[in-house]
Amino acid sequence: MSNRIVYMDYNATTPLHPLVKELMIRELDTYANASSMHELGRRARSAIEDARSKVGMLIGEDTAHNSLIFTSGGSESNNTVFATMFHLGRSGKRNKIITTAIEHPCVLNAAMWLQREGFPVHFLKVDAHGKIDMDELESLLDDSTLLVSVMTANNEIGTIQDIKRIAELAKAKGALMHTDATQAAGKIPLNVKALDVDYATLSCHKI
Repeated sequence: MSNRIVYMDYNATTPLHPLVKELMIRELDTYANASSMHELGRRARSAIEDARSKVGMLIGEDTAHNSLIFTSGGSESNNTVFATMFHLGRSGKRNKIITTAIEHPCVLNAAMWLQREGFPVHFLKVDAHGKIDMDELESLLDDSTLLVSVMTANNEIGTIQDIKRIAELAKAKGALMHTDATQAAGKIPLNVKALDVDYATLSCHKI
């Protein structure tokens, strides 16, 4: 019996690329506080901003205005978006959340948390291919819609949604648009400006 292992679970996580590992080990010596004004602090800040710029290039985002925020991963990023909606929804006239039934668990759990907090939350159904029904989305969108959250590519069946069209429908009603692009970044062309989304979340360990 062969002991050879073939790893095929890349949608869960990917092996660390040797060049990335080498860079990470090297940067462990960059220990200074990136907010410090001395030489070592400036080196740390430079390393962070270089990484931010490269991620921006990957997703077509201009990082000059601090629009790209680093978190611990995709789940924290998604939860940050929904926590923001909690505060916006409690202080404004809009509070409806629209998402899908096949989002990543961290999005589904965050949406259900808002639902328990009194937010109207709608989970769009999908067809046999995992695609949402645009007509259903349009019927749910109104002036009370705060956020539409639809993942770009599904982590289990690989369905790629028409995020640009979904964003157009959401923006037409004044709603914010979020897409969990964790499974898309680095695998298909991804330009968040062209998609016209307000929030896009991704994670380096899937790339």
